[in-house]
Order: sequence, then structure tokens, then C-alpha cells
Amino acid sequence: MGRTMTEQRDPRWWRGVVLGVLLGALALRLTAAGSTPFIGDEIDLLYFARGAGSASAGGMPIRALKHPPLALLLMRLPVTMGLETPFDVRLPFVLLSVVGLAFAYLLARRGFGRWPALIALVLLSVDQFHLIRSRAATEAVALAFVAPILYAFYRAVKDDRPGLLVVAALLVGVGYYGKEDILLLVPAMGLFLLARRSRRRWFRRKELYLALVIVAALVSMDVCLNATGASSNLSRIGQRMAGVGLTLRATSLYLGELLIRLVDHPAEFVWVQDRWSWEVPAMNWVAGLVCLAAAIYATGRYRDELTSLLLWVFWVVFATASVVAPTHGFFELGLKKWAGASLIPAAILAGDLIHRRTRRWRPGQVLAAVLIGFLIGNGVRISLVRENVYSIPPEAAQMRDLMRRAEGP
Repeated sequence: MGRTMTEQRDPRWWRGVVLGVLLGALALRLTAAGSTPFIGDEIDLLYFARGAGSASAGGMPIRALKHPPLALLLMRLPVTMGLETPFDVRLPFVLLSVVGLAFAYLLARRGFGRWPALIALVLLSVDQFHLIRSRAATEAVALAFVAPILYAFYRAVKDDRPGLLVVAALLVGVGYYGKEDILLLVPAMGLFLLARRSRRRWFRRKELYLALVIVAALVSMDVCLNATGASSNLSRIGQRMAGVGLTLRATSLYLGELLIRLVDHPAEFVWVQDRWSWEVPAMNWVAGLVCLAAAIYATGRYRDELTSLLLWVFWVVFATASVVAPTHGFFELGLKKWAGASLIPAAILAGDLIHRRTRRWRPGQVLAAVLIGFLIGNGVRISLVRENVYSIPPEAAQMRDLMRRAEGP
């Protein structure tokens, strides 16, 4: 029997193409890493990192940190060597993000084939949200763990290699110390197994429960630290999680550039009401529309295993970010980064959809080439931005200039 589409051997030149895209993604992120000053969270972490591994920094205990410590540990690598420029501090985060991109390609390649995987890789490589979050020396490092976790889990289930569940669990545990919402992947993967009758037997495998114990053990270390040494953190987290209500927070990740233009006074919305995370970009609205449409389209049509896994992850993250802790009611456009993990499955689904719709339709191939060319140009543009102001209307950006002039030198 011949190979399936996803098992066909790649031509010799293909690896060069993929490597070229990854190197291009690296170049964009390195450019972005040195193009802008530190943002607020990076400045806070740098203060702690200068403690050079001690239990405190400048008299402030490490437990006072408001975010999990993985970003701090990565930041200490260059800082302990005396390297404290934005480029130096962000370099470990950039390198880790490119590893995440490689695993996104491998996951899509295994499930959909080489062309959908390449398209998805290009979309992620030049996406303005992924690009800026990839170079941020903050909790955004968790984004790099999403694809490796899903790849290990998918290989475990698809190839009947239960030992890989332990690998996925370790990655979840480490990724949690980047940002807590990486834990949303656990129920999403569980729902995937539960929803597919042929995979429910995995609930009888001891490796699955060993993986859950590993995740619980790694997470409990942080929970104990917060409970015993930073009760204020628990209070802050509890206040955030107490509220539930439908918001546009997750939608704003994909379509925020359009939504913010519906506001009557965008400058006041951004700078006075502080209801837009101006240091964190939304996706370019064209790419966001494609990714969101791909997820919705796949939900109604495709039931292969990888699509099902990606959809469970997308909708669990998207729904959670849309209903937890509303701060400004339905029109909540801040904290769009909470939905960031949904971008990886959405982009892979978009790569598959673009390939399916265009592989036998020449005008569609032209349109896809124009779309990708436009997004590549936008990725280059966003990597060269010299100010930490993204995805806001021109009149809102102008108000920042006026505020700076008013502050004086």
C-alpha cells in the first residue's frame, strides 16, 4: 500500500524551504527584539533578575513577583553575564519561540501534509501578535510551549506511544511557569479523548494518570509558594477569577484592529480609560479574519483527529478567555493575550483551509499568494516599529505623542 498524503517523503529541496522560513521568522524576531525599549513587565522582571539568583532583589522578595517565574529564570541567563540590553535579554525568548514554530510545522505536517504545514508556518512566522509576543521577555514565553505540547500529545495518541504523554505533561508543567493559562490545554486534550469513541480507551492507560500526576505535582509547587509566601497573589488571582460574563476579549485578539475603530473616542478608550493593552498587538485583522473563519469552518465540516484536537484547544481557550473576569463588560478589548494559545491551532487550521480551497483553483492560488505577500510585508513592518504602540488607530497614537510632549524631557 502506498503512503498517505501525510506520510509522503518530502523532496530534497523542501527542508531548505522550511529552514528558510524559520530563519526568516528568527530574523524578524531578532529585529523586533532590538527595535523597542523594555515594556512594563520586562522592567519589573529585570529588577528581580538583577538579584543574580538570590532570594530577593533590591530588598524585595521573589515571591512578590506577580507572574510565574519561568520568564525571570530565562532573563537571568543574559543578565548574570552582564548583558542587559533589550536585544540580549530577549534573545532566549526569541530562540524558544522559533522552536515552538518548528513544532507547529511538524504537527501540521504530520496531520495535514507539507503544503498546509508550510502555509501555517508562514502565517505564524509573520503574524504581528505572535511576532511581538515572541520577542517579549515576559509571561508570553508560554506561547512557545503550545505546539510542542500538542505535538507530543498527538504523537502519543496517533502512534500509540503512551510514553509521550509524560513528555507532554512535563511540557505543560514547565509551560505553566511561563503563564498559568497553559493549563487550559489539559481539559481540551481530555475532551478530545472523551469525544472520540475510538480514543476513550486511553482513560484506561496508566500513562495518562501518570501524566496528570506530573502536571499536578509541578503546578502544586507554585500553588504552595503562593499560598504560603504570597497571599496577596492568591487574593489578586481570586478577584480576577470571581467575575464571569460574556466579553469580546478573545475576539479582540483576532479582530481587535476593527473593533477598536468602532469606539466613539479611541484615544480616550486607550489612554484615559486604559481599556486597550497598547503594548500587546492584536493580530492584523486580515490574518485574524482568516484564522477565525478557518476555525469556524472546520468546526462544521471536518472530523479527522488532528482537526478535532485543534478545535477542542481553540474553543476551550477562546471560550474561557471570553467569559472569565470581565473588567469592562461585553466591550472588553484589553487582556487579549489571554486568548493567545488559541492562535496556534487557528493558524494551523487556516493553513489547511487555504490549501484545500486553492490547490485546484488557479485564481485562488493567486489570491492566497497575495494574502501571504501582504502578511509578510506587514510582519516586516511590525518588526521595525520603534515604539511599543500596536494595533491602535492613528488618532490614538497621536495622543500618545501629545502626552509625551506635555511630560517634557
